[in-house]
Amino acid sequence: TGLLGQNEYTTVDAELSFEHESINGLRLVVWGRNIGNETYLASFLNSQLADGVTFAPPRTFGFRAEYSF
Repeated sequence: TGLLGQNEYTTVDAELSFEHESINGLRLVVWGRNIGNETYLASFLNSQLADGVTFAPPRTFGFRAEYSF
């Protein structure tokens, strides 16, 4: 039995976009990942020599502009 484990968790990601008919092809997007800022393990390794973990990224937000023609 290893020392590492993971409790249940829920993450929420979202994306909101806006397009206006007066500017053909332009789309503005705001996005967020792990909005609840859950702390959870992205990966873990159990071995005879050592145990290691990698945590998932915290809450992140961003903005992008897209243009199609």
